[in-house]
Amino acid sequence: MSIKFANKEEMQPDSTEAVSDNPKLPQMHEKELRPSRIKGAERLMEEAPNPPKGAKDYMAPASKRKPSAKKTRQPIADQEGRKTASRKAESYLRLRVHVENGEMSVLDVKEVEGPLTMPDSIPSGFAYEVTLGANRVAVGAVPDLGAWRGYPRPQNSPGVTGQHHLTPMTDAEFNVRVPRTELSIAALPRTEIALYQVKEDVSDKPLKLSSLGEQFGRELREIARLKGIHVEKLPKPTQKKLRQALKR
Repeated sequence: MSIKFANKEEMQPDSTEAVSDNPKLPQMHEKELRPSRIKGAERLMEEAPNPPKGAKDYMAPASKRKPSAKKTRQPIADQEGRKTASRKAESYLRLRVHVENGEMSVLDVKEVEGPLTMPDSIPSGFAYEVTLGANRVAVGAVPDLGAWRGYPRPQNSPGVTGQHHLTPMTDAEFNVRVPRTELSIAALPRTEIALYQVKEDVSDKPLKLSSLGEQFGRELREIARLKGIHVEKLPKPTQKKLRQALKR
């Protein structure tokens, strides 16, 4: 018995004609889809059926769904721009103050970007306080103000004592830092700066709302006080920088 194989062309059906094992049966594209019977009645499935009773998480048909709003991510450049703007909004003024024989004067001023952190207590040495009326505006520490700190020379040098020493100064300069938002041109004449020397350790005592003189009357000694900052009496370059910093 011999088996004859059809060639490849005979095995490939025509893509335009339906293929059927039985040529007597109707072709697939000629056969109509008939509705199936459900309990003796012919019914077709609705295009948008109602949700089943008691269903909680039912998804609406695609034709009735509302297109969801696309979430747009903000460009990184805009986010960085807002952060930069907020950082620039926070700044403080650094006043260079000169003290001599109980008199103080403002020599220079500079605006510094960034927040200003106030200390919770006063360390040893010296401290300043800025007040506007009865309100404290700023407070800070000034280490070794009014003294030159000397260090010993090498051991082979003549006249070596082996210890460092402090030499009192007749005048000194120090920095006073004040938040920019706490000052204004109109409030400067009523702004006072007081300089104190810490006689006893008060670092373990937290600061209260009252002034340093009221809270530490025995532990502090007032050295100098500047009653009012008058812009017209400042050096010309300092006047310009101060007005420019406080005009915002």
